[in-house]
Amino acid sequence: MLEKTKTIDDLNKLATGDMKVETAGGIKRNDFVLSSLGSGQTSRDIIRWAWEDDTKVGAVSPALYTYADEANYVDSKHVIAALKSIDKAGVATVESVKSAIEPLVRNAKKGEMIKSKVSGSDLASIASTFGQTVETADNVTFGSGMLPGNVAEPEVIGKVFALANNVVTKPIVGKNGVYVAKLLSKTPASASAGAFTTKAQQTQQDRMSVNYRLMEALKKGSKIEDKRFTFY
Repeated sequence: MLEKTKTIDDLNKLATGDMKVETAGGIKRNDFVLSSLGSGQTSRDIIRWAWEDDTKVGAVSPALYTYADEANYVDSKHVIAALKSIDKAGVATVESVKSAIEPLVRNAKKGEMIKSKVSGSDLASIASTFGQTVETADNVTFGSGMLPGNVAEPEVIGKVFALANNVVTKPIVGKNGVYVAKLLSKTPASASAGAFTTKAQQTQQDRMSVNYRLMEALKKGSKIEDKRFTFY
């Protein structure tokens, strides 16, 4: 199979059944993490191959890369790699970021279409229209930015917290869907609640970041060429 796979078009033709084609963008020469495949020596080997001087755009790797399931001691994935494109330094082109932003744009457009179909303020009626049920989120804090089920929707939470009790929001296009919410009750935080603990946590975070930020500042002020790729 690998001997007959010479181009990216050949790879696309192979993507049937359990096989699929994935695109990983923004890969730098010294990276060791490869998109959903994660980190490890195999990912590093693929990245090194892609950055070799004689690897041209459109080339397919002659090697079959294997990822092992370390917990069960079996081979879990087999990967055929290809170099789709090379991004030049500077402002990214639309084509180079298309695969990353396309799902975001699609979801945003889909959200606006759903939002335009929402009418009224009766939550039960709105939910019924879209085949959904009304759910209640308890103990949601402004600082968490999370809805029950570990759903990250900081914009939705922010707009709900700005409401008065028993007021219904207009449709909100979030990251995971379109929301219409009603604020049942809100307990204002006291000015001093948890202030000491929060201050201590922030101080600890700042202390831990000093060394990293100092090193980054030294890098910016110096002309350093990272050549780790030459030996690993």
